[in-house]
Amino acid sequence: MQNLDWLSPSVLEDLEAVSDWSETDLRTIVDSPTIITGGSGFIGTWLTLSWVYAHKKFDGGGKLLVTSRNSESNRHLIELIDPGAPVTYLDSDIREIVIPTGFENSFLVHAATPASDELNRSNPGLMLSIIVDGQKQVLLESLRVNVKRFLFLSSGAVYGQQPSDLPYLSEEMFTALDNSSANPAYSEGKRISEEMGNRTSLESGLQFVTARLFAFLAPYLPMDTHFAAGNFLSQATNALPITIRSGGGSQRTYQYASDMVVWLWALLVRGQAGEAYNVGSDQEVSILGLAQTIQNQVLPMVELEVLGLDTPENVSRYVPSVEKMKKEFGLTNHVALDVAIRNTESWLRCRPM
Repeated sequence: MQNLDWLSPSVLEDLEAVSDWSETDLRTIVDSPTIITGGSGFIGTWLTLSWVYAHKKFDGGGKLLVTSRNSESNRHLIELIDPGAPVTYLDSDIREIVIPTGFENSFLVHAATPASDELNRSNPGLMLSIIVDGQKQVLLESLRVNVKRFLFLSSGAVYGQQPSDLPYLSEEMFTALDNSSANPAYSEGKRISEEMGNRTSLESGLQFVTARLFAFLAPYLPMDTHFAAGNFLSQATNALPITIRSGGGSQRTYQYASDMVVWLWALLVRGQAGEAYNVGSDQEVSILGLAQTIQNQVLPMVELEVLGLDTPENVSRYVPSVEKMKKEFGLTNHVALDVAIRNTESWLRCRPM
């Protein structure tokens, strides 16, 4: 089996781009103690690597705490960037985390949630507990060590089912969940956790900001789970048929990781307490269009199989408005979908055997 934990040239170029685009925010962050929960996941990996890269580039005076159930899983990547990086690794269930001495007055990004559709379906009670009880413990610890800025990574799933005739989901459209869904634990857990954080912010003065994340395509994205973009790209790279289980009519958007972390660092430093912000792309593409673009970019001769039909029940929209990020922070997405595909393919092909 090939190793996905690899710093390809495209990843190093992305980290350099992030340090340029986020220089002011990152100079502030890497001069302070910083905590990233869920540091071994897709988003946590990009946050961790971009922090380490910027800390070295800007000669930062801060240190980093990375927590997860397997906190050292990215240690080899960190040491490829900077063998002397001031990183502390803490293995912990997020529901039991205790922030160690030395990380008082920190910046904190709470990214610890299992990105597991299987867990959400098979054990929704556990999924809900990890999200909600984990949020409770992180908030308690944040108050204990006087965290100065807290960025919570929520999800666009909190909006519920997007109506087919609604072009974009905006932060003001915080609608009730479709509770007929068979798997509401993840989305309900995120909604509850947002409310917990905002309430704590009002009661204690904690600077709590919410990022509602949508869909992404980049290196370190799982290539064999429920993420269509990762599955399609892995299939094409391995010269296997690209398989669409539906008719491909659902609409999605995909933000590249370098843009994502630039937006998250901006929210950590400058987001308004008590506010939520959509993080993603607003350039929509159908699932069929995504598969065709990957086919054309990676291996045009690979077969494209559409196994299902589109019905009102299986066609959905998941498209954010990102006007709030544009207006408040002047941020845009630099990386187009075709470039995101090429960069991720490059990472896949550069990985060592």
